Amino acid sequence: MSKIAGLVFLLLISTIFYFRINFITLYQQFGFYQGDIWYFYTFYGDKIKDDFFYRIEYPVGYVLIQKLSYFLTINIYKEFNYQNFMLSHLVLILPTALACYFFFLKIFKHLNLKQNKQFLLFVFSPSLAIYSTINYDLFPMTFVLGAIYFLFKQEFKLSFLFLSLGTVIKIYPLFLIPIFIFYMLSKKIKSLEIIKSIFVFSAIFLIINLPYYLFNKSFWIYPYIYQTQNPEKSDPTTISYFLFQTLNLGFLRTPFLILLIVTAWFISYKFFNKKILSNKNLIYLCLLTLFSSVFGNQVYTPQYIMWFLPYILLTSIIPLFIWFPFDLLNAATRFFYFKLKTDYLQLFYIIWYFSVFYYLILYLLLINFAKNKLNEKI
Repeated sequence: MSKIAGLVFLLLISTIFYFRINFITLYQQFGFYQGDIWYFYTFYGDKIKDDFFYRIEYPVGYVLIQKLSYFLTINIYKEFNYQNFMLSHLVLILPTALACYFFFLKIFKHLNLKQNKQFLLFVFSPSLAIYSTINYDLFPMTFVLGAIYFLFKQEFKLSFLFLSLGTVIKIYPLFLIPIFIFYMLSKKIKSLEIIKSIFVFSAIFLIINLPYYLFNKSFWIYPYIYQTQNPEKSDPTTISYFLFQTLNLGFLRTPFLILLIVTAWFISYKFFNKKILSNKNLIYLCLLTLFSSVFGNQVYTPQYIMWFLPYILLTSIIPLFIWFPFDLLNAATRFFYFKLKTDYLQLFYIIWYFSVFYYLILYLLLINFAKNKLNEKI
């Protein structure tokens, strides 16, 4: 079953790519969202070809993937155009999707979970299928799942290497380091091994980022400022707008993000201190930390669901009859993004506000789960 499901997963992604490449006029006519890859080609095409580094609202890892896609385009298809650029991304995304599926399946089995509805929803998740083909979140998501898998196998340096590669693309994996360390301490791993693992993480991150930092510091720091301070967005498509701007409390946005992450770390420490940091509870703590990072971020887009989709399914904290409709709505919102924004603006805002409410309830459920676990008698 797992092999067939894996093939279906890859077939779904390939099919979506086929329609996106060959029916671009249909996308434009009906206001469908073309996605980040189209955005990169349209607005950064010349820079991708000619510049070593350029001002972009994404970390260095995004630049590297764009450069690699351009290299594949020129060497495989010989001509740099949108169709070839998309096909080059498919060359990168298909093996990444396969690795993502592999790591999820291995973690699923490692936790002794049966191949039930949660497993199938990962394969057929509308959000995962759509967002895997329009942006780069699949790459860091896969690296984080790989990091957890190797952590369970006690291949710690490899685990932290994967975590570092994910952080190069998006900052969220960085926040998992304390949870990984608590897990290693709970397994009585020697301090030297922990130090070596942290060194691997730091070395990989610095080796990749340092040339770009030295080349242009302002370009390098810009995406992190953009994510934490959100200087260019002031509309209801951000969670922080709903929570703070509408209440005239915009100055609390960054402290709120920090508070959420520190709270996740504190709860992780309490799990470690109470000696209940099992493999299943590690998955929960990863979910809490990644979710806190996304929920508290100043920039919210629907593809961020990918950052906690696997852990939602592995922990079963939310019933699937509640999760799946939101998953479907989330994917549909992004797919019909421009149509909603131009013709159904009020509906668009209602959906975003519903998302904020849904995420708030989810966060409260996660905190309540921690409270119940910590209050259980050993």
